[in-house]
Amino acid sequence: MKTSKKVLSTFLALFMVVTMFSGSAFAADSANQLTGFGSDIASIGITGADVSSATLTTSASNNGNDNNMTYTYNVVLSATTSAEAAVTATFAKAAGSGCTISTVPRISNQPVPTIPVVRNNQSLTFSSTLSSGVGTATAYVFPALTTDFTRFDTYVFNFTTGAVKNPVTSNGVTLRFGDPAYANTAPECYMSLEADGAAFNAQYEGPLAGYYPDMLALYMTYDGAINATASDTDKVCFVTYDANGEATEVGSITGTGSTFATVKIKAAGSISVNGVTVNFSAPASPTTPAGSAPSSVVSYLPIGQYASGQGWGSAAGKFAGKTSLESTGVSLGALGGYIEFKFDDGITDDPTNPYGVDFVVYGNAFNGNPEAGAVQVSEDGTTWYELAGSKYYDGGFSFDGNKATGGKYSNVYTGTLRDTTVNYTKGSDIQVTLGGNGPKTFTTATAWWPTVDEYADSVIAAAHQDSNVTISRTANQLTFGGVTAVQDSNTTAEYAFGYADVTPNGSPATYGDAVNPYTPYTSGKTGGDGFDLAWAVDISTGLPVNVTGKVFKYVRVYSAVLDNATFGETSTEVCGIFTTANKASASVGTTAAPTITINDGGDFVGNIAEIGSAEKYGNVDVYDLSEYGFTNLDVTAVLSGANVYVNSSATGNYTAGVNNNYIRVVAQSGTNAPYITLIKLR
Repeated sequence: MKTSKKVLSTFLALFMVVTMFSGSAFAADSANQLTGFGSDIASIGITGADVSSATLTTSASNNGNDNNMTYTYNVVLSATTSAEAAVTATFAKAAGSGCTISTVPRISNQPVPTIPVVRNNQSLTFSSTLSSGVGTATAYVFPALTTDFTRFDTYVFNFTTGAVKNPVTSNGVTLRFGDPAYANTAPECYMSLEADGAAFNAQYEGPLAGYYPDMLALYMTYDGAINATASDTDKVCFVTYDANGEATEVGSITGTGSTFATVKIKAAGSISVNGVTVNFSAPASPTTPAGSAPSSVVSYLPIGQYASGQGWGSAAGKFAGKTSLESTGVSLGALGGYIEFKFDDGITDDPTNPYGVDFVVYGNAFNGNPEAGAVQVSEDGTTWYELAGSKYYDGGFSFDGNKATGGKYSNVYTGTLRDTTVNYTKGSDIQVTLGGNGPKTFTTATAWWPTVDEYADSVIAAAHQDSNVTISRTANQLTFGGVTAVQDSNTTAEYAFGYADVTPNGSPATYGDAVNPYTPYTSGKTGGDGFDLAWAVDISTGLPVNVTGKVFKYVRVYSAVLDNATFGETSTEVCGIFTTANKASASVGTTAAPTITINDGGDFVGNIAEIGSAEKYGNVDVYDLSEYGFTNLDVTAVLSGANVYVNSSATGNYTAGVNNNYIRVVAQSGTNAPYITLIKLR
């Protein structure tokens, strides 16, 4: 269990205990000149960003000499400053000063450090590279290093962009969201402590509209004993963790020097740290702009009948900023062929979205003609997650290379193969290897090979990839990695939920209006295919991930079946993608947990909760039964009035064999978001 959030890596650990006795505020001039303190410093200038304002706190330093001082500048940079900008504080010595300026303090029982000596009217710079808009630089000024090495003043520069004020100091107490020893991450890097009389209001200043976190890492520094108390533990409390990572809610925290606390926010409330009050707002989930199309198409690479780059084989001028569907969308071609979209505003797991659907993908499907496409999402284009569809955990993959394709390549394989690689080789025909199985002739139509400029290496290079999601192409080799292959079918109901280009579009009143993806398919069902970020899983393990508070800016749709049929390949088509438009005014709630029973035909018969307890992976309950070595297991889930799936079975019953590593139970009722449980078997 993760016990704390680690932030603010650029902060140099300066765990000094200070007692504040004076402070001032000023605006920097046009040259970004700060007010210098001490007879040895002529000026301090800031370069690399424009300074909006700065405050100075002067305090006595407890560093071995009563004459030593600490000057702390909290510098607010222009709101237009890059979140990763390099910012520099430049010291200029006063004329006639013999001081030495260093990045290393002199410790009495250590040799004199090797440091640059700054001569008259020369300067020395101290740089910080911001991380998510936050950084620190520290300098030490020795008036006479050679004769009195215990005497030095400390200058600390805390840089933030925009209006973020973190850390702050009041009544000798320094409060800072985030751990200074680790990389700066959300939400702490976006928290601002705004003064309100004798109290501070903890405000979220980040990119998520309407969001307020429910857990924050808070570091407290004070010269003496630290006493932190929650005013009402039903609203705000502290969380402590034992050696096993088990959490306990408490009403107070004590410590000395620098003390860490995890603050849990359940409703609007406050804490007090040695008399300094911090007020918190009620937690709120982020919202996503309703019914919005992608901002851009990042990359597109099909292999198939439209690889000529015309019509359905071109993404040029399509999708971005549109309010309706493309009459001629894009074809993704065979297994692995993909299109990658970017949403500048991001997509979040919004609790006001009906059925838990966070975005909708529209294809050109009609009844009896599903061409299933899988979906992956990423926050940053580096780490990708699969949105696990109904067949994702079915397993049971088999490949028979002795079978003739007979115009239907999918006859060669059955079942589901997760996190695999598909490789195409062009010669006199196109050969394919699926997950190391093959090679086998995929098609004799070499015109299906992507050769036009639209699929040049620059387009592939634009695609975001990681260790699991890979794309590579040469003149005769094309490889897609990190994909899931599912069995092809002409029966629409085979793909219960979680696949694009399965449900016909119909004529939605608004594109992005979510239709319940869990309602069993009938010939009259329309509205496109809705996707829930709560389905997100780690591609390498298949385990769920916590998507709460995450903002996904990238969506990748790819063909998930490998087939060549009468009219070409079975190819996912995409005609539009929109964030959910028909949001509710409040949270739609989560479906109740079904009753889940298991039966191995022997000793284990009964409710799964009687065998073991579930571990939370975000909003997903995971039961780890791998220690029991089940080879066969019947799983039944029951919830009256709900749509219940056990893996791809809509009957609420599923028999797992040796090829099933996981069994997933999904229950959904009304407009509620689904309840999801994962059972790990091996």
